[in-house]
Amino acid sequence: MALPQVSLTAGKVSWTPPTTNDDGSPLTAGEVTGYIVGLRSLTAAGSAAGTYPIQSAPTSATAVSEALSAITANLKPDDYAVSAQTQSTLGPSLWSTEFQFTGVLPKPNPPTDTSAA
Repeated sequence: MALPQVSLTAGKVSWTPPTTNDDGSPLTAGEVTGYIVGLRSLTAAGSAAGTYPIQSAPTSATAVSEALSAITANLKPDDYAVSAQTQSTLGPSLWSTEFQFTGVLPKPNPPTDTSAA
């Protein structure tokens, strides 16, 4: 099965913020301090779920997405897994369920008005 293609220059990672803690209790105001997005290459030697060598800087507590280009400007076309982690006053959460995709770069359009004389 082919992975969905996502532009490495225009794509973004999105998530739904949590509303509860891992024990089921509701989050309190100010508890979430931000999110970190992690990426791993599916083709890299030793690549394993839960290990994300490429990570974003922490986002704001109200963020619900992060541009792939903001995570790192050096992503190359490859198959990737992405996950997000909640940062809080009590420490980080576990990583979210991974989403896998093929990262692609834009290609130029073909020339126009081709003719022969």
